[in-house]
Amino acid sequence: MLKLQLLGLVDLLDAGRDVAPVLRRPKSLALLAYLASARPRGFQRRDALLALFWPDLDQAHARNALRQAVHSLRHVLGAEAVIGRGEEELGVDRSRLWCDVAQFEEYLDASDAKSAVALYRGELLSGFHMSGSGEFAQWLDQERKYLAQRALVATLDLSKEAEQRDDYLAAAGWAKRAIEIGRYDERALRRALRLLDHVGRRADAVREYEDFADRLALDLDVAPSPETRALMETIRARVEPQVFASAGDLLPKPRHAPSERPRRRSLRLFALPGILLVGATGAFIDFSSRSSKAASPRFPGQDARCSIDTSTNNRMI
Repeated sequence: MLKLQLLGLVDLLDAGRDVAPVLRRPKSLALLAYLASARPRGFQRRDALLALFWPDLDQAHARNALRQAVHSLRHVLGAEAVIGRGEEELGVDRSRLWCDVAQFEEYLDASDAKSAVALYRGELLSGFHMSGSGEFAQWLDQERKYLAQRALVATLDLSKEAEQRDDYLAAAGWAKRAIEIGRYDERALRRALRLLDHVGRRADAVREYEDFADRLALDLDVAPSPETRALMETIRARVEPQVFASAGDLLPKPRHAPSERPRRRSLRLFALPGILLVGATGAFIDFSSRSSKAASPRFPGQDARCSIDTSTNNRMI
């Protein structure tokens, strides 16, 4: 089956034949695109095609040009790709040619917004230009706006549905996708800003706003609306500077009341032969290397006592 992609960069694919010649002929490509995507779907009258593609030719020459274009398409794509109904109508055989524009609208009509938005890779016939036909250019401009608006509405609906499920990250993602589709649509921008603010990604919100404002200034020489600017200022006011701390700074530290002085603790030292034990810490001092005569005299039942200042961080020394 032939696969015609018109949303975004144009492509025509067929596993069994070389279809590149169609892509190299703007008039043939434009005629195929129109027959595959024009509304209402179905057959198009030859008279309408003549006015659209050969407005500067008289009736006889225009009809001859149309016959040549159709012959060229059939030669490359197959005799049944472009079909006629009677003498005055032309169309495409949709069982032989798949077109993303038709599929996009079928998904939307079936309430499958996610699949439709996945198909929308960009505006209709992005980057395409055909000289000598202002009527076709006008039709193309109208269809670009129509399809982009449908894609934008579908994407915003997906964002709202995600928000209703409390999936705010997904809702923000769909809102950002809506900005990509509606490059100058402030509704999509404000929704993205509010959602990014809600999930705490305020730095991302600032970047989205600045990119949008730059695009408006460069492309349209305008600034965002007061409503959008006010929302951005509210978000900016909540952006907190990041504070960096070492791991040691995060450890709990003992606190003393302002009027409280660290208390002195008396620790009992237990003297054993050759070893001095300090409290319950297990710390010891080995006196075994000293002469037994140097050890202090001890009496049965008597232990040694000393007072140690533990005010430094309340640690045993």
